[in-house]
Amino acid sequence: MVELYFRHVDMNWVRRTDAYRWLLCEDMSYVITSFGNSADLVAAHPHHCSWETLNPLYSNMRIPFALLLCSSSVALSSAMTTKAKGGSKKHVGGSSDNWKPKLLNVGLAAVDFVATVDHFPDPDEKMRSSSLLIEGGGNAGNTACAMGRLSPDFVQKVSLCTAVGTDANGQTILDGFSADGNNVNLIAERYEGNSPFSYILSTDIDGENTRTCIHQPSSGDMSIEFIEKELKNLKEYTSVHFDARYPKAAVALSKKCAELGVPYSLDVERPREGLKELLESATVVICNANYCAGVLGDKASDSAAENLRTVMKKEAPNAKLAVTTLGAKGSCLILLDSEEDDSEDEVILKEDDDSNIPSVRFDKAQKALFCSSFKGYNVVDTTGAGDAFIGGFLSSLWYAASMQPGQKDSTVAIPTDKKVLAHALRIASRVAGEKVEEMGARKGLPYGSKDIFIQTEMESIKKATGAPALTSA
Repeated sequence: MVELYFRHVDMNWVRRTDAYRWLLCEDMSYVITSFGNSADLVAAHPHHCSWETLNPLYSNMRIPFALLLCSSSVALSSAMTTKAKGGSKKHVGGSSDNWKPKLLNVGLAAVDFVATVDHFPDPDEKMRSSSLLIEGGGNAGNTACAMGRLSPDFVQKVSLCTAVGTDANGQTILDGFSADGNNVNLIAERYEGNSPFSYILSTDIDGENTRTCIHQPSSGDMSIEFIEKELKNLKEYTSVHFDARYPKAAVALSKKCAELGVPYSLDVERPREGLKELLESATVVICNANYCAGVLGDKASDSAAENLRTVMKKEAPNAKLAVTTLGAKGSCLILLDSEEDDSEDEVILKEDDDSNIPSVRFDKAQKALFCSSFKGYNVVDTTGAGDAFIGGFLSSLWYAASMQPGQKDSTVAIPTDKKVLAHALRIASRVAGEKVEEMGARKGLPYGSKDIFIQTEMESIKKATGAPALTSA
């Protein structure tokens, strides 16, 4: 099988496999058509592209700018059509015979005031920002939006349970979830008082973007009575995700999840009230390398995987899977109930020397998967990148779980196939990479219906689980 990666000028990556054929037409749209197992066609319109805009990166083949390199003519299908970034597209989603996950997020939704400055201010310094973006924020809110933009293609339903004040910021927060096709079902408690917000300064230091967040907590809380009333049908959800905010309500709901057998994931950003209790029954834990290093102190090693495993064994005894983000170095994933894994070192998903697509490898010594980060992105603002990563990873993980043979309703098992998990990490990296090219936590989040890289990675997940392959119709 020949696989080609193409780069368009806007850095929108697409993948051609033996399932689809890709053509670049006069209007600069990509047209996809099914052609079975044949891998004999690549076409480009010679008047509308150059070697820079249509560059085979994955194969050593050199494709001349001929109108057709095809051993047989195949009728184009209108079932799957996509335009360059920002266009519209029809997509063949999951089979009607398979259900898609329903995901519930519980935690913080806020307003972000993101100011771009040329440097961080010195004490007593007065300065101007070059731009200001007012947008929705909050860990759980951002993660829900990342998931929502992947629905309905790969996620059936995305809900967010949160609490906001009756002030103007509260209404701004709620309105943000219906804007820009975020597809988030809100379960929001309103309290008398001020909603949470963050003032964020974003700047570049030595060529790398960094930001400082000043967070103003809410004057209200999410009540246990509210979640007991609004989340009576907790079993309808495939999984619940917590960001460790509103600890009393979160801990109460996590205990309900454990009682009903509903798996839940946890975003571990830093030590918080209630975090210990939330970790006890968590199925999936996602944290950053700083958290593990902080917990271990002088006992921390140079191995991110070793640190993650040590902390999870102590704090999350029931976790099946844990991920730590490594910034520009990518991410690391460990399976916590497969200590006897005797697999050899393996490159599971390859990366071409000239390609921006991440590789994923299994390290036998560390018993961990390592995913490199996407290259080539123009990093404008890193606000919410971790939330975007989590949204992409969890959507992929539970989509994979739903595709496994024998799955029914919300009774799902965590996928343990390394190739499935490798694709999930790549999708998470893609979602985070797209986000950092735009200001704010949500503007750059990709849509599943428009991002061909995500679509093909999800299709690869589906194939790896043994589910029937998608076909265009």
